[in-house]
Amino acid sequence: MKKQHIEGLLLGLLLVSCKGGKQPLEYESFCYQDSSQYAVVHIQGQLPIARDKSEQAMRDTMLYLMQSDICTAAASSDSIILEPYNGTCDSVNLFAKHYGRQLYDTFYRLSQADWKERESMIQSDSTLSETEKISLIENGPQWMYSLDVKHVSENNRYLVLSFCDYIYQGGAHGGISGAGAVTFAKQTGQRISKFLIPDCEEKIQPLLVTGLLLYYTQDEDEIMTEPELMERLLLEGNTIPLPKQYPPYPTSEGLVFTYGQYEIACYADGMPSFCIPYSQIEPFLLPEVKQLIVE
Repeated sequence: MKKQHIEGLLLGLLLVSCKGGKQPLEYESFCYQDSSQYAVVHIQGQLPIARDKSEQAMRDTMLYLMQSDICTAAASSDSIILEPYNGTCDSVNLFAKHYGRQLYDTFYRLSQADWKERESMIQSDSTLSETEKISLIENGPQWMYSLDVKHVSENNRYLVLSFCDYIYQGGAHGGISGAGAVTFAKQTGQRISKFLIPDCEEKIQPLLVTGLLLYYTQDEDEIMTEPELMERLLLEGNTIPLPKQYPPYPTSEGLVFTYGQYEIACYADGMPSFCIPYSQIEPFLLPEVKQLIVE
């Protein structure tokens, strides 16, 4: 090999090392589902395959989040404590099956009792016709737990996976929760949850306003004004808070902010989300985050 080729190769390796680069990750898909007339549990997604310590750390974090989320769903239903998983985590399918099956059994039992109570109330309602009673009984609510882990974005320094669930337990409507977007430094496997310098909320108000205006007008014919936006949001005072339920996450275009349900808006407004370009948000990024995500 010629000397200049060797020098070029070494320089390339040095640059990758300085940026904390890694080879593209490999992923394992998983899926568990069980359903009936009364309940459905659906768990699916993909996790990094652990080829080294950093990838093992990312995988372990996601498995912990899955376990915690599923166990919380069971506990919120009837204070049920699920049996811990004692097997190896080489297969996520076995892990998901272990917790998914227990959660389904819990949801099935509680939803069946819920249905019987609803049916009793419907049958005793003298204002309903027999046809209406049959329709209401046949179309009763189905309890649901759905967990989805998706790949969002990735470069040679960071990885973002979305962790989102939907839970419905017979109320007026279901709810979305979960950890949101989970960002990792690929070189170490460390989870990154803090992106912004302290006390920057007031300074980035114009960026939050611009992002929210874009969210609310993307499907509208008329452009919303800033006063109209502030009147629509559910705020305490005149300051738009930074999202608390979900941390922001990086993409190739910029840093994405997402608010949880009811965090700043009514249920019908969904979960306001928008992307702030790095050229605008960079002055407010923590130095270590800036090195990680800004090209």
